[in-house]
Amino acid sequence: MYNEIRACFSLLNDSYIRYVGSSTFGVWGMIDASECVPTYNSSYNDIRGFMANDYFKKNLNPEPVNSFVSPALHESTPDDLWKIFENLPSSSLIVFIDTEYDSQKSLIDKLQKKKHRIVWIKLLSTKSLEPNSNVQIIDFSTSITSSDMTVQYCLAEIVLKLCLNTISTGAHILKGKVYQNIMIDVRVSNIKLFYRAIDIIKLLSGVDYQTAEKCLIQSIHQTDNELNKQTIEQHITAVASNEDHIVPIALLMCLSNCSYTQATHQIDKCPRIRDICTNTNRSST
Repeated sequence: MYNEIRACFSLLNDSYIRYVGSSTFGVWGMIDASECVPTYNSSYNDIRGFMANDYFKKNLNPEPVNSFVSPALHESTPDDLWKIFENLPSSSLIVFIDTEYDSQKSLIDKLQKKKHRIVWIKLLSTKSLEPNSNVQIIDFSTSITSSDMTVQYCLAEIVLKLCLNTISTGAHILKGKVYQNIMIDVRVSNIKLFYRAIDIIKLLSGVDYQTAEKCLIQSIHQTDNELNKQTIEQHITAVASNEDHIVPIALLMCLSNCSYTQATHQIDKCPRIRDICTNTNRSST
C-alpha cells in the first residue's frame, strides 16, 4: 500500500502516468485510464494505458485503414513504446503490469536514465526484483492463491483493477479534484451528469436548486449573464467547447457569492480546486 500511495504523487508537477500491460491485464490499464477523463475532467494525456506483445495484432482480424483500433495499440515492442514515452515530462510514472516488467527491460533502462519512476505490479509472475533495484514493487503474488488457474487469473484481475483505481484516484485527490469526499471536477457531458453536477453544487455550498443551476449554466457558457431560454441539450452541447473546470467554478461562485469572471480568476491563481473551496468555506464560517 505504501508504494501505491507514493505512485499517486505523479500527476503533480505536470508529470504523467502510463500503464503497460498485455492480455486482459493491459486492457484493465486502458479501462482505468479511459475512466479518468469523464470522472475527473482530466487531460487525455494525464493517464494512458498501452498494450504490449502484439495483443491486438494477434487477437483481431486484419483491419482496414479506417479501423476502430488506434495505431497506438499496435505500438507494442520496447522500441515502439520508447518512441511514445521518450518525450514524457520528467518524473513521470510508468507502471508495468505483471510479466511486462520482465519483458520490457530495455525500455525500463531507458526510462530510468530519463529519471522516470518505475512501478511493477506483480500479480502472477514468478520473477523477482533485482538486488539494489530502485524499481518500486507492489507485490500481490503471495496473496493470489488458488489451485484453479481460471480462479487465480480472475482474482488477479480483480486485484489489478482495485490497485489501478487506487493509483488514479489517489493521484486526482492529491491534485485537488476531490472535495469533502466528492469528485467535484466531473465532466458535464450528458443529462445525467448535468443533474448530478447541480446536486454536487447544492450539497457542498448549501444553496437552493435554482441558484446551483444558474451558476452551473453560467459556468458552462463562460458568462456572467443569466441564460434562461436554452435547453439542457444546448447546455450539454456547449460543454464540448469548454475546457474549463465547469463544476468547480460554479461551486466557487456559490460558496463565495461571486461572478463567473471572479471565480475563474481565483482558480487561475490556484489550480488546486479543493484548496480554494476549503479556504472559501473557512472564510464564510
